[in-house]
Formats: sequence, C-alpha cells, structure tokens
Amino acid sequence: MFAGWLVAGTLVLTACGTSPPVPDWQLDMESALDAYLRHRLAGRLEPAERDFERAIDAVSATGRPDLVARVRLVRCAVASAALDYAQCPEPRDVAREAGPEEQAYAAYLAGTWEGIDVARLPVVHAAVVKARDDAGRLAALEAIDATTSRLVATAALFRRSALPPPGIDIAVDAASEGGHRGALLPWLGVQEKAAMAAGQAVRAAAIRRRIEVATPP
Repeated sequence: MFAGWLVAGTLVLTACGTSPPVPDWQLDMESALDAYLRHRLAGRLEPAERDFERAIDAVSATGRPDLVARVRLVRCAVASAALDYAQCPEPRDVAREAGPEEQAYAAYLAGTWEGIDVARLPVVHAAVVKARDDAGRLAALEAIDATTSRLVATAALFRRSALPPPGIDIAVDAASEGGHRGALLPWLGVQEKAAMAAGQAVRAAAIRRRIEVATPP
C-alpha cells in the first residue's frame, strides 16, 4: 500500500503506534492516495484526479492546513515523476502553510536547492542534493530502491537542469520496471530527443518503437 510520505520512504503522517487506533480519515486518505499513485503513474488521469479529491476530502476533515499541504505535495511529487511540472508549477506555494519538512521537500521538487535544509529531506533525496558532481548524482540515483522515488529524484534533477545524460536512462528503466506507463512515455520522449541530438539514429528508432509499444490504443 502506498503510505510513503511524499513517495520518499516515511509515513505520510506520523505513525500512531499500537494505540489509539488509526482514525478512519487517515485510512481513507491513504487508500485514496494508493489509488491515486497507481492511476496517475499508469497514465489514467481522470480516475487519478477522483482519487486525489477523495484524499483531500479525507484529510480536510482534520481542519489542518499542514496535512492538506502534505497531500498536495504528494500530487506534486507524482506529477513531477511523470514530468508533468505544469500540474504543480510552484511546489513552494503548496507548502506555505506547512512545516519545515514540507517546505524543504517543496524546494527540492522545484529544483531551488540554494539554502535548502537538507536535514529535513528524506535520506535518499538528501543524498541527491549533497552530490557534488555527475558521478555522485548518478550514484545517489542508483542507490534509491523504490522506482517512484527514483523517478521523483531524476525529475528534480531534470527540473534543475542538473541531470547527467545517463540519468535519463535511469528514469526510463525505473518507469519500465514499475510498469509506470504515465511516466515511461514522457521519459522515453526525453530519451529519444537526446538520441536524435547525439546523431544516434538507430538508438532513436529503437526508442520510438518502445514508445509505440507503450502507447495505449
């Protein structure tokens, strides 16, 4: 079940432990976010939006703007994984009513890393920010086990214009491994453009074939 805080490996909300029981609104929110993640990364946009609205409705019952911001940042993260930056053009605006962790993550997604509080980021993403050269960035990406988190990290680097060329292949492989058609197609498009720019006609043709196979009828 998708319960990752911003697709990054910690819980969306602080775990409640063995008691008291997890409240219904949290169960409803996590169920809706699970469905949202599956549909959005599969490229099924309409059901994804319905799932997201269900998640917002559930978390709004708390009356807490910071928790609503967390859910909206999940949407920003997943959209960026599919290179859909237009859906969340300024993640930092989403986090204005949230805490320092959310604000750091929003800055990470936006690619505005100057002054970012790295200690507030999930460990895998902090490693990406701390990397000082292409080799370090690629190593940090390869160390991320979860395919969705790896896509979020490559997208953050891409948005910052700091993604080394082999990082495109990492994103394509992650999307392919996860069966995330909604992320695979845009990343394949980036990969094809890079091959064409490098004069690699045979490679570009092979990528176009992959795009044809992955594109729904």
